[in-house]
Amino acid sequence: MGVILAILSGIVFIWLLVFALFVACFVFWIWMFIESIRSDYNNKPVWILVMILGNLLGAIAFYFAVYKKLKAGK
Repeated sequence: MGVILAILSGIVFIWLLVFALFVACFVFWIWMFIESIRSDYNNKPVWILVMILGNLLGAIAFYFAVYKKLKAGK
């Protein structure tokens, strides 16, 4: 019984980590999407489309290509 409980608790822990990672990625995507709408930069419609179609990868690309430069310029 102890072995089964240990295995199940490990599985639950892994699922909690996966869920926490999913929530963090979703929050990051929402944050970058809001910043892409609010900020003033070139090619805004293109970046919004990239973020909608590219999901997390689009948000990461926006962060490094646009957002960091906008924050460095202020």
